[in-house]
Amino acid sequence: MNSRKLLLAVAAVLSTVALEAQSIKINPKYGAISDEEMQMTRYDADTSAASVLLYDFQELTIGYDNKLDLGTTCRIHQRFKILKESGKDDLDFKIRYQFSTGYRGHVSSINVTTYNLEDGKKVATKLSKKLIFDEKYSENMRQVSFAPEKVQVGSVVEVAFELTTSDIEIGRVYIQHETIPVNYGVLEVRHPDRIGYKRLQHGFHPVGFENTSENKKVLAGGDMYSYNEIIDRYTALDLPALGKESYCMNASQYLSSVDYVISSFGFENYNSSWSKVDEAFRSSDFFKQFTARLKFDDDIKAAAASVDDEKEKIAAIRKVVISNVKWNEEWHYFPNVSKAVKEGEGAAADINGIMGSALNMCGFNVSPVLIRSRRNGQLMDFHVDMDSFTNVILKVTCPSGAVYFIDAAPGNSYLNVISPNFLVDKARVMSKEGYGSWESLTPLAKGLTTQSVTMDVAADGTITGTCKRVASGESSYVIKGDFHDAKDEDEYLQELEEEEKLEVTEFKAEKADEWTSDISMEYNFEMEAEKNGDYIYVRPIITPFHSDADFKAETRKIPVDFPYNEDIVYSCVVKIPEGYAVEQLPEPLVMRPDGLSSRIVFQCREVGGVVSVSMRYSRGIMFVNTPEYPILRAYWAQLCNIYKNTIVLKKI
Repeated sequence: MNSRKLLLAVAAVLSTVALEAQSIKINPKYGAISDEEMQMTRYDADTSAASVLLYDFQELTIGYDNKLDLGTTCRIHQRFKILKESGKDDLDFKIRYQFSTGYRGHVSSINVTTYNLEDGKKVATKLSKKLIFDEKYSENMRQVSFAPEKVQVGSVVEVAFELTTSDIEIGRVYIQHETIPVNYGVLEVRHPDRIGYKRLQHGFHPVGFENTSENKKVLAGGDMYSYNEIIDRYTALDLPALGKESYCMNASQYLSSVDYVISSFGFENYNSSWSKVDEAFRSSDFFKQFTARLKFDDDIKAAAASVDDEKEKIAAIRKVVISNVKWNEEWHYFPNVSKAVKEGEGAAADINGIMGSALNMCGFNVSPVLIRSRRNGQLMDFHVDMDSFTNVILKVTCPSGAVYFIDAAPGNSYLNVISPNFLVDKARVMSKEGYGSWESLTPLAKGLTTQSVTMDVAADGTITGTCKRVASGESSYVIKGDFHDAKDEDEYLQELEEEEKLEVTEFKAEKADEWTSDISMEYNFEMEAEKNGDYIYVRPIITPFHSDADFKAETRKIPVDFPYNEDIVYSCVVKIPEGYAVEQLPEPLVMRPDGLSSRIVFQCREVGGVVSVSMRYSRGIMFVNTPEYPILRAYWAQLCNIYKNTIVLKKI
């Protein structure tokens, strides 16, 4: 098992956590607020906290109703202490639940009370039912929303409710929170013994665990039925807020939490092996989605026949697919090709199903590739779960034998250029005939940016120049994405000008709207150098490729997860104005820190009234573990200092 898996799968310490050991002792009964809770002004375990969850109780019960149908009741009881003004932002509640034919959720027993000290006395304000809203959120979802009344710094707020669903899938349950520390947390999971669940604990902080059982009875149809209920109880003290960290695809995977996956139901086993998962996909109509007949088959065949080159053929086929079915910018992993073709739009999975069908028809060999995106946390291959996957892309084998991975939906993708979110080390390549296999997509994680700049410095400190930038691979994916995310070109240029502290006077971009592996842009600009008496200070690197705000903290709780491996080649030519000479040049720098597979080379020299600056940055590692963080932090600081370098010119 590699170090990354060890970090993610580390078992929480199994210990007995006593109620008396709480930093702030609480009585878990609703409304039993102590004087200590009311009077506290800070949380000693985290003095920076704007609010703290004094008590966080979650109970998930899988049980039977009076018709012996199974369902889940989630009972929540939370008690917050507001310590700073910004802590009030943690109390805007939105509870979403599924509400559709055959699947009816329900939120009930909502109690919300705010406690304040007024003239030394505790005053309770209960939220009016009129301020609790249950509204349609989407076609199959509803949302209950509310916010406590009279919340101020010093308030204690208590919230309780129940959510009932007809689902018995539990998934991941969090004991720790990203943004708020927990003084005392309790999680109980209850289920009948005829339903087997596999458990996988995550997180670094001690979590107590106790497993018991008790006999339960349910009255159905006039008869009393009994069954054995399994009870898993988790307790934790002083769980810190994880906080926000730069370069992290999914911080929540490092929180103290538990995954529950159904492994058996009665005498039938589920999720016992990945081969069983493969069989489940084969027994569904999953593979049919990649060999479907399409109403625009003739257009696809004509497009494929119009070119000979395999890459151009794939691009021509995609053009027909996208012109007939638009991407609605939604994601999932199980395609519905017929629905998407009929409606003329679909999710990424639908687009890839259509693209796979088209390519298969034109002589390519297409295998669906199931992915758990990086933003959803790493897939644990030892924790078998059919619902692990979030997305599907394509592995395409050409008649020549060339192999490409394709996500056909986004316009900024290309052959072997997919979202950084999909660059996982475990993707399941599915096979219609046999079993699937694991394949790493990290070899695709390459991005290159080449940028050349010319500057003409005037005696008054005005700089006019030209910048040419070419990005390929993953760097192209990101830049094209930024370009398309902007409302228009003016908005994109405004952001560019603010970032580079200059004014763009002329701009053009090539291949921004083309399905290619690269994009290029060129712009003329004007900027003002700092001028002080006889001196002009010129900043030769206009683009801050990295930020010194990323790794300010001396320590880091979670690993660093870069989006992809990156190379940057930057050059700048600075023409010195007449009557000036170089007073000082930035010092050269070469760094290659241990264990980071990274290097930076910076050079600067003057020849014949022209200063040439070059920077080469290379990083061949995507994941940096916390023990290596101090090395990365020191290296990053040196890297960012390069962007502050100035050429000093003096009047002669």
